Amino acid sequence: MAGRCPIDWPTPCVLAVEPLVAALLEHLAGPGPATPERARAEAVLFDRLRPARDAGGPGAAVRLVLPTDPRARRVALALLDDPSDDRDTAARGRAVGAGQRTLSRLFRAETGVGPGRWRTLLRMRVALEHLAAGRPVGVVARHVGYATPSAFVAAFRRETGTTPSAVLRPAGAAPPDLRRR
Repeated sequence: MAGRCPIDWPTPCVLAVEPLVAALLEHLAGPGPATPERARAEAVLFDRLRPARDAGGPGAAVRLVLPTDPRARRVALALLDDPSDDRDTAARGRAVGAGQRTLSRLFRAETGVGPGRWRTLLRMRVALEHLAAGRPVGVVARHVGYATPSAFVAAFRRETGTTPSAVLRPAGAAPPDLRRR
């Protein structure tokens, strides 16, 4: 299928997995022979694949620009290594030999957002990757620097307009009924 894939999205993104897409993926699992039936199933799958933001999941794809200035880039790369790092902009600036205002100016000029906002976007992007891998919300919350799952869910809702579970729920699927558990 890889050689026949017509999709050339420029960056990785979270996909909206509606029931039909899930069924097609299961049907196509494994190498299988190249048959007319397989080619038709692949064509339907390619037609139905959509980034989550295009399928009604607002904010599900998070665009993150790395700064080019060496000082700002070192801060960004350090945050990529440890998104839970809670140091403020002044402390990060001291670590790379830049003042707080300089670092803020560099981030705004090169990424379009200040360093605090950039860290929040990074946290959401990393969170989406971990949630998509099936990791529990509490584990993801701690990994990206939130003290509690509820604080993470609140921040996630502010950024995406929805909850972590809603972004990853297949389109059209009902939320789980927690009263039955």
